[in-house]
Amino acid sequence: MLTGALADSGWFIPLERVGLQNLLTERRIIRAEFERFGQPDTLPSLRAASVMLEGGIIAYESNVRTGGAGAEYFGIGASGQYQVDQVTVNLRAVEISTGEVLANVTTTKTIYSKEMRAGVYRFIDFRRLLEAEVGLTTNEPVQLAVMSAIESAVIHLVARGVENNLWNLGNNVNLQDTILADYLDAPIPML
Repeated sequence: MLTGALADSGWFIPLERVGLQNLLTERRIIRAEFERFGQPDTLPSLRAASVMLEGGIIAYESNVRTGGAGAEYFGIGASGQYQVDQVTVNLRAVEISTGEVLANVTTTKTIYSKEMRAGVYRFIDFRRLLEAEVGLTTNEPVQLAVMSAIESAVIHLVARGVENNLWNLGNNVNLQDTILADYLDAPIPML
């Protein structure tokens, strides 16, 4: 998710490091084919990164807030409940040559779940009982909430990096004239 958010931002060029061993194996196979067919070795060297992004999901809290309400009268009633969870993501930019942490951001995304229910529980006569219930539950997908927190962290990291002159906007572009200014004017919000 982070690699996609970084590439989509247009500010970073992600380099593969998780599957580095697989990448190196494939490069050896290509070089062996070059040697076998007598072709010159035109495989470019791997790019070195100048900034490494570190971080991860640092917290997932369930039932941060819960609640509900309901009413029933003579066996006929309705109720509703809700639950709030939170996921927290930390992202930091580290200068590879010095190990210095250039920027650090933490974002939190709220995840909502709710349930609505209505029912009837009623004796029609001495031997007959009517019982019916209907309900609906909605849960915000956790994967989308995590993705939203990661994307928010990337945006805040870019904004903080521009503000601290870690990276620059294009020529003659004023930071206050960009959407990044909105991310600097307020503290990092809970989504």
